[in-house]
Amino acid sequence: GVMPGQGVISGFAGSFPAQSPTSESQKSWFVSVYKPEFNVNAYASLDLDMREIESLAVTGNKQDLLTAWDVYSGADGDSGGSGFTLQDLAAVGDLDGSETLKLYKDFYGTAEYSDKWLRAALNGESTESFSNGKADFTKLDLKGRSAAVQHGIRAMAIWGHIVGLVEKTAERCDGTRGNSVEQKMWDRAVALYVGSTARESGAGGHLLYTLANEECYHFGRCKKGEEAPVNKYIMAKFANGKLNICSNIKNDARDIKSLMTVPLIQAASRAMYTIDKEGSTDGALQGEAAAYAAALLPLIHQCGAGNSKIIEADMLPGKSVSGSYEVVKAAFERCYEKLNVSCEDVGGLVDFSKKQYKRGAQACGGVMPGQGVIEGFAGSFPAQSPTPESQKSQPYQPAAPTSGKAQSSS
Repeated sequence: GVMPGQGVISGFAGSFPAQSPTSESQKSWFVSVYKPEFNVNAYASLDLDMREIESLAVTGNKQDLLTAWDVYSGADGDSGGSGFTLQDLAAVGDLDGSETLKLYKDFYGTAEYSDKWLRAALNGESTESFSNGKADFTKLDLKGRSAAVQHGIRAMAIWGHIVGLVEKTAERCDGTRGNSVEQKMWDRAVALYVGSTARESGAGGHLLYTLANEECYHFGRCKKGEEAPVNKYIMAKFANGKLNICSNIKNDARDIKSLMTVPLIQAASRAMYTIDKEGSTDGALQGEAAAYAAALLPLIHQCGAGNSKIIEADMLPGKSVSGSYEVVKAAFERCYEKLNVSCEDVGGLVDFSKKQYKRGAQACGGVMPGQGVIEGFAGSFPAQSPTPESQKSQPYQPAAPTSGKAQSSS
């Protein structure tokens, strides 16, 4: 309510419309849970760009795809005044120190794997220059390429940047320097994971937090509109890491990456089931399958080249229409231990009308849906293949935040 200095402006009108940019209704939900030390609006508001891209991608129209690319690259001139774009997330050169991003760089043969993959999808070209996981987008129609761009931004560029931020934060925290840079990176990771429009109720949102809530329901891990268990654990790990910046956050960074892998596996599996078992010929589903496959390939390759070859042969552009859901599901499950996820984290695809798992899509390890998620769930279904004891683990349980010295935000 400060007025201009006395006598500066004669007759200055003291009344003006009330400003509301920081009203409670406009604040991102996650700030009430996580409370970032730094302004991360430029990162959180990228979900508004994702919302626009989603609305454009579903049309299967060439001009809309080009417009979606302009939103991604910032060529539309609208980045909320921050000048920061989704395409900036694909530039991970400043995140050296992330083991995961090095893994992806080594697998694809380039640090710009996300942007090159997305650009090939946009133009209907091939990623022939890649060392592995080459994708030929001439095999997808316009709807498929549009879906590949939409889901690829979230699954590759955004997912990779978040993991890069938390891993670099942990790598930098050697106890010999201040914590302001590390805290800023950690805060940005949270903002990129949740976004500005997501709510704990499950409403709103267009980033990975929302994807996890959506897939959680389909896989019997939560009720529709509930927060996914993996999201509860991820937010707990983010909070614990904030409390202990530059103290002991390597385990938090590791667990966040593992838990963030769960919705990628679920989305990939659900797309493949719909294509293979339900006979869908929708090009958009093929593009979606290709995007989540590309996001997972380096991780799956790490647990065995044979497994990644299966994903390439059954899920990349032009492959999913003749791919096998069972083979893909088995390849994923063989990697659960290496990925540090469990059968209970992932769950199984539910047929809600029959109150049982879809045929052949049951959770491994004999896991049933979460308690109270589906009343009257039928527990009988075809016998499953033997599951290693390591995959029968209980779901990840976050440790209570440990005490740590409060850190300055300066």
